[in-house]
Amino acid sequence: MNTLWIFGDSFSATNNRKNIESWRKDYINWKGYTPLCYGEFISNELNLLHANYAIGGTDNYTIFESIIPHLNKINSNDIIIIGWSHTLRFRIANKMGGFNTIRLAGLDDVFELNKKTPYIDLSNDTIREMVLSRNSNLYINEVNNFITILNFCFKNNKIIHWSPFRQDLNGMKTTKSSIPNLETITDETGGVVDDTHFSENAHKLLSIDFINTIENYESFKNKHSLI
Repeated sequence: MNTLWIFGDSFSATNNRKNIESWRKDYINWKGYTPLCYGEFISNELNLLHANYAIGGTDNYTIFESIIPHLNKINSNDIIIIGWSHTLRFRIANKMGGFNTIRLAGLDDVFELNKKTPYIDLSNDTIREMVLSRNSNLYINEVNNFITILNFCFKNNKIIHWSPFRQDLNGMKTTKSSIPNLETITDETGGVVDDTHFSENAHKLLSIDFINTIENYESFKNKHSLI
């Protein structure tokens, strides 16, 4: 049986795993069961094994790195979907010998993170300057280089690149063009669970779109001149 490999951030991660985020717990409680995400819908529909290595709240450097341990495990007939995060996210080395992803909703969030995690040995001014420097298409092009490398490595695979942040509008060479506005958890629950991640209904619609690309991949590949 072939495998569907999923890499990305929280928009690609499943609800059926340990140490899930609080908003997932609230959503599961509201639904009364564990809702499926797009990778599970696709795997069920196409009879594929589901190998999901998406990491909630992560950055593109960590997403790219998460693929490396599986390079020799991905077979030629397997399918790969990579959900790239926003390029404004980045990671900083900490004093514990690891990385911390800086996730932005505004500079105040960064400053609060730095205050709560003093093992990041950088001042708020330095983080502010790093944040401002990332508002550049150079970082979009950096992800495009990641995409080029992965397309070259997996020439015999069906590989889909996408981003929930519509970065293709800024030149990111995703396989999928900007996705339409999809129902959020806030929408579905009427604000009972206030979260902007996709609802189960949205994941179902997203899976249908991906399945269409998978089933028509050769014509899609030729049209978009994928490497």
